[in-house]
Amino acid sequence: MNRIDEFIIFKRLSTEALRDIVDIRLKELQTRLDDRRVTLEVDDHVRSWLAERGYDPKFGARPLNRLISRQIGNGLADKIIRGEVKTGDTAVVKINAKGDGLVVGTAESLNV
Repeated sequence: MNRIDEFIIFKRLSTEALRDIVDIRLKELQTRLDDRRVTLEVDDHVRSWLAERGYDPKFGARPLNRLISRQIGNGLADKIIRGEVKTGDTAVVKINAKGDGLVVGTAESLNV
């Protein structure tokens, strides 16, 4: 009882598979924003940034959900609460100047 009978070896996720997972998670976030009529704009550089930092060889893509939630979800919630992103706005996600995090705002606030 309670012993390990076999090991399952998983292959490392490809870059393409990680990008697909990023797209799925961002689509889920967009679905939650649809009620507020807020559009989420995330360019390819940000999607690649998320795919790179959201993967861990030990845990696979599991950290990706936390990364998206922390970097985009929390920032977006803060902007909505402060009234900086309003109903009907497009929320833009960019990589910060240091390259170690993301910033969320409107095109006007991010000078895009």
